[in-house]
Amino acid sequence: MDDFQKMVKLLDDMNQRQKEMQSDITDMKSDMSRMNGDITNMKSDISEMKEELATAKQEREVIRKTVVQNVENIEELKTTVNEIKDDQKSFFEIVGEHEVAIRTLRRKPV
Repeated sequence: MDDFQKMVKLLDDMNQRQKEMQSDITDMKSDMSRMNGDITNMKSDISEMKEELATAKQEREVIRKTVVQNVENIEELKTTVNEIKDDQKSFFEIVGEHEVAIRTLRRKPV
């Protein structure tokens, strides 16, 4: 093989490698385009998740306030029930426990 043929072969090899590299570059561009699409979708999903999280936090705060109010209401009810119990004890002492029991039995059907 003379020098000219070697040069031609070398150029052919270089051209083949250049075509392969261009094909690889095209593939990489295509992959990057798909990745950009995926990133856009992920950004959209993250945005939706942030909105849902904000809504969940608001709902949690409403529930927390409701629970606090319910606890306060229960405490008030306990106080009221204790007052009623004390009043009932006084009533029993005044009227007589026997008389109260008889009247309670009269109201119950037999």
